[in-house]
Amino acid sequence: MDKQLKFLMDNGTYVGKRMYFTQKRLLFVLKGQFVELMYEPNKEEASDVKIRPFEYVVKHYADQITLPGD
Repeated sequence: MDKQLKFLMDNGTYVGKRMYFTQKRLLFVLKGQFVELMYEPNKEEASDVKIRPFEYVVKHYADQITLPGD
Protein backbone atom coordinates (compact mmCIF):
# COMPACT_ATOMS: atom_id res chain seq x y z
CA MET A 1 0.00 0.00 0.00
CA ASP A 2 1.17 3.50 -0.76
CA LYS A 3 2.81 5.18 2.28
CA GLN A 4 0.74 8.36 1.99
CA LEU A 5 -2.52 6.43 1.74
CA LYS A 6 -1.57 4.23 4.69
CA PHE A 7 -0.70 7.30 6.78
CA LEU A 8 -4.07 8.94 6.03
CA MET A 9 -5.97 5.72 6.72
CA ASP A 10 -4.15 5.23 10.03
CA ASN A 11 -4.26 8.85 11.23
CA GLY A 12 -7.14 10.56 9.44
CA THR A 13 -10.88 10.10 9.12
CA TYR A 14 -12.10 8.89 5.73
CA VAL A 15 -14.86 11.12 4.32
CA GLY A 16 -15.48 9.93 0.77
CA LYS A 17 -14.15 9.29 -2.69
CA ARG A 18 -14.78 10.33 -6.25
CA MET A 19 -13.42 9.43 -9.64
CA TYR A 20 -11.68 11.93 -11.89
CA PHE A 21 -11.07 10.25 -15.23
CA THR A 22 -9.13 7.12 -14.21
CA GLN A 23 -7.89 8.64 -10.95
CA LYS A 24 -9.46 7.95 -7.55
CA ARG A 25 -9.61 10.94 -5.28
CA LEU A 26 -9.94 10.07 -1.61
CA LEU A 27 -10.98 12.67 0.95
CA PHE A 28 -9.88 12.54 4.58
CA VAL A 29 -9.99 14.87 7.57
CA LEU A 30 -6.65 15.11 9.35
CA LYS A 31 -6.07 17.50 12.26
CA GLY A 32 -9.08 19.61 11.28
CA GLN A 33 -8.06 19.92 7.61
CA PHE A 34 -9.59 18.32 4.54
CA VAL A 35 -6.90 16.33 2.73
CA GLU A 36 -7.46 14.97 -0.77
CA LEU A 37 -5.24 12.16 -2.00
CA MET A 38 -5.05 11.55 -5.74
CA TYR A 39 -4.56 7.82 -6.25
CA GLU A 40 -3.60 6.02 -9.46
CA PRO A 41 -5.21 2.55 -9.20
CA ASN A 42 -3.27 1.21 -12.19
CA LYS A 43 0.05 2.09 -10.55
CA GLU A 44 -1.18 1.50 -6.98
CA GLU A 45 0.38 4.76 -5.80
CA ALA A 46 -0.56 8.30 -4.83
CA SER A 47 0.26 10.95 -7.41
CA ASP A 48 -0.49 13.98 -5.23
CA VAL A 49 -1.86 15.11 -1.85
CA LYS A 50 -3.49 18.50 -1.27
CA ILE A 51 -5.12 20.40 1.57
CA ARG A 52 -8.58 21.46 0.37
CA PRO A 53 -10.76 24.32 1.64
CA PHE A 54 -14.33 23.69 2.79
CA GLU A 55 -15.78 25.31 -0.36
CA TYR A 56 -13.89 22.86 -2.59
CA VAL A 57 -15.14 19.91 -0.56
CA VAL A 58 -18.77 21.07 -0.80
CA LYS A 59 -18.46 21.65 -4.56
CA HIS A 60 -16.85 18.28 -5.36
CA TYR A 61 -18.25 15.96 -2.70
CA ALA A 62 -21.70 17.36 -1.78
CA ASP A 63 -23.53 14.85 -3.99
CA GLN A 64 -22.11 12.06 -1.84
CA ILE A 65 -23.29 13.46 1.48
CA THR A 66 -26.44 11.89 2.90
CA LEU A 67 -28.09 13.56 5.86
CA PRO A 68 -30.32 11.51 8.15
CA GLY A 69 -34.07 12.13 7.82
CA ASP A 70 -36.19 13.84 10.46
